[in-house]
Amino acid sequence: MLDGTKLFITNGPVADVCTVLARAEQGPTAFIVDTTNPGFRVGRELDKLGCRSSPTAEIHLQDCRVGPDAVLGELGSALWRVAFECFDWERTVMLAGGVGGMRAGLDDAIRYAKTREQFGKPIAQCRLQGRLAQRARPTASGRGVGGQGAARPAQRRERP
Repeated sequence: MLDGTKLFITNGPVADVCTVLARAEQGPTAFIVDTTNPGFRVGRELDKLGCRSSPTAEIHLQDCRVGPDAVLGELGSALWRVAFECFDWERTVMLAGGVGGMRAGLDDAIRYAKTREQFGKPIAQCRLQGRLAQRARPTASGRGVGGQGAARPAQRRERP
């Protein structure tokens, strides 16, 4: 039986199933919960400033029955095996969106600097290269960190 409220559930308003981390006698446990289960209710949809491509909501569980077949992994293993591994991957995916936005902004700035003229020449030739290079550094750094995170899913699975 699950009782409680969960906030910031990605795709909560449209999901057919949800992964719910809850405190069990054995420790933190992950459950796969069908959204049609009695006692499962989607609450208000949350308005976000960023990452608006997926709806986010709160969910409410009140006397929501789940059987032993709903346990994801082993009882008490959710904190490491499910939560941290999912969070690691989610952070890598979120970083990719940010790096993509930074890259698009940098590309636009370079394109603008090459076409905008001042004093008879493109502003890219007016000692602007250093500033553009400074903008490129965090983009390259983010790509490197994201690449490392994406390249190591097998290592994350091998942790205890």
